[in-house]
Amino acid sequence: MSEPNALEIKAHPDTLRTTAATLQGLVDEIDSVLLDAKSVHETTEREAALGTIDQSPAPYFSPLLEALGTANGNVVKNIELLKANVARDAEVLIKIADGIEHQEQSNAAKIANI
Repeated sequence: MSEPNALEIKAHPDTLRTTAATLQGLVDEIDSVLLDAKSVHETTEREAALGTIDQSPAPYFSPLLEALGTANGNVVKNIELLKANVARDAEVLIKIADGIEHQEQSNAAKIANI
């Protein structure tokens, strides 16, 4: 009889690898979002410079560009952190799947040697 508070986790290596592959696909999608986020400030600066003599953003837009730069920097940092976390989760799932398969092979070899 098992303990009522015992925790048992069951995992199948193929399912873990499929989930890891899905996460890797998300990393690629996050990369796309990251590129878009990085370009927001540049695009805004370019638009704010339209019609100016020296092709630099009009001083009128300075507070907006400063606030956008700060906010956009935070967004980019968080997207980069998300990307790193998702990639790391995928790697961990693959390591767990490898460990399960190794243990299954080891157990099978022990049984075969009986």
